[in-house]
Amino acid sequence: MSKKHENEQRSAADSQNDEYSPKEPGRLSNFLFHSYYHAGKGEDLELPKSSGKLFLFLVVTYPWKLILLNLLTILLCIPIVTIPAALSALSRVSMKLAMQGYCDVFAEYWQEWKAALVRYIPFFLISALPAVAGVIAVWENIESIASVGDFLLVAVCALAFFLVYVLWCYAFPLFAVIDLPTKQNIKNAFFFLFSQPRINAILIALPLGLTALLLLFWPGTAIIFALCYFSLFSLLVCCIVKPVICEYAVKKETTTNETTA
Repeated sequence: MSKKHENEQRSAADSQNDEYSPKEPGRLSNFLFHSYYHAGKGEDLELPKSSGKLFLFLVVTYPWKLILLNLLTILLCIPIVTIPAALSALSRVSMKLAMQGYCDVFAEYWQEWKAALVRYIPFFLISALPAVAGVIAVWENIESIASVGDFLLVAVCALAFFLVYVLWCYAFPLFAVIDLPTKQNIKNAFFFLFSQPRINAILIALPLGLTALLLLFWPGTAIIFALCYFSLFSLLVCCIVKPVICEYAVKKETTTNETTA
């Protein structure tokens, strides 16, 4: 798909989203976040400012859609080659929800999935290599640490994995919502990786904390993992990285486009 055709499709979808909003809030979301809803179709929602409240607001507003998105993403990740497209599509929906509070969920998902089907495979393969190598090395050596050298090896491998993971937390949301060449979005992701230590620490603590909770209450949490873990994780990541992406990337791109025009 050509870049021009892809941009036209995204513009058309964005125009449709401007006229789309939930007709009626769910009972739970109406009870918890009544002040965040406006009357009138198409009017922007006044979203919570904090990442935590925003995440909770979106979860109680779109619970069934998040479950379906999770199952769809798992299905589309079964062929390994389609994992980057599935991650980009899930990030597209998550960022749209985090930024606008609404979107045509499945239309956005399929549009991004088709556009990203081949585009991000090189980045995915190159970046996944050190992460996979790090996981394998930690798994094979974690029980046989006998010296400082062994410990340092495991630490370096674990660091490689988490660096790639944090890079992905920025890269895929950027791919999904910022209309820039892939190389430029990757540069922006590296910029965030080395300039946002507080957010990076939160992103690293996130999977550790969620995994600990899942294991602590297992097997009771098995149903949560199967039905909505990946969509909830993606949505939470996007709620966390949204402020810096909007501040540094979205505004910069908007300013550049206005200057060009």
